[in-house]
Amino acid sequence: MAVYDRFLTGDVYEQRAAVDGLGRLGPQAASYAGQLRKLLRRKDPHGWLRLGAARALWQVAGETSTVTPVLEGVWDANPHTRTAIAQVWSDMGLAAASARPLIEAELSRVRRHNAVDGGYSSAQVVDDERLLRACRAALTAVAG
Repeated sequence: MAVYDRFLTGDVYEQRAAVDGLGRLGPQAASYAGQLRKLLRRKDPHGWLRLGAARALWQVAGETSTVTPVLEGVWDANPHTRTAIAQVWSDMGLAAASARPLIEAELSRVRRHNAVDGGYSSAQVVDDERLLRACRAALTAVAG
């Protein structure tokens, strides 16, 4: 935990590593909930730090009312976070029921954000299938 203390005040990459580690510790890291809440309010243009802090806060303190709106905002701000967010919602289950319309909208899209016109990537289909699996699992979980 001493390493996480140091990393929480480091650069954004160190902070992301720290929140991921704290999340893996679960309730043993509950004393960090206040610091994680502060990170939720940080300016984060791509949302990755806020996503990590929200996931960790849910894992260490079980907070859903604080976490769910943050995840919904990051979902809208950066489509590349959607697979990870859907996995969090899947873990949260009914507590993330407010995310159901976002998940359903993603599943109903014929073409998602990861299909690039004129571009080529052997990972596009794999990434898309991963997103769809995560969304289906999340929808099942949030619907009860």
